[in-house]
Amino acid sequence: MPAAGIVTVQEAVALALVQYPMSGGSFSNLIALPDSVVAAVRASAPSAPGVRARPTLSHAWASAPANAIPCHVLGVRVTAPGAAEFLIRPRTGTLTEVAGTVPSVRGPVKVAVHRSTGAHTTRVTVPPNSRAVLEVEIGDADPAQYRVTAKAPGGLGRVEVTPLTDLTGTVLRIGPVGSGTTKVERTRS
Repeated sequence: MPAAGIVTVQEAVALALVQYPMSGGSFSNLIALPDSVVAAVRASAPSAPGVRARPTLSHAWASAPANAIPCHVLGVRVTAPGAAEFLIRPRTGTLTEVAGTVPSVRGPVKVAVHRSTGAHTTRVTVPPNSRAVLEVEIGDADPAQYRVTAKAPGGLGRVEVTPLTDLTGTVLRIGPVGSGTTKVERTRS
């Protein structure tokens, strides 16, 4: 069972089914999708004389979980208009290696997490002219074992690191951090 907040592929598909029910149980007949989604899907069949182009909704349907996975597992969430600020909380559960990029209007947000026995590194790159608060779940590890390398927004001042406790255990809240790369690394086990 995944940790609280983790979305499995099966859960993402189930959520999509609830939000966008299918008519007759057919993946090719997604009539119930909202107009905004249908409008975003282009016709996949070219027009030919006497043949009407028919839009296919299967492309949008097939890619729905692809958006949920990076947003939930990598934990990137926009918290201010224009993607000026992010909250980044990777929720890797039992995964030992996760890396990915989430696009934003200001540029890509990159997240990489590596865990092994005695080692834990989280590396986050925030795009230019934006800032982020990073939350790293460390379970029952001692916060004093972690070293944070980060730049404050505008390069001014220090970056705050605050340990807190929630249902996942201990969480290090780091930030706000400015654009560039932030590294959180377990220095000893």
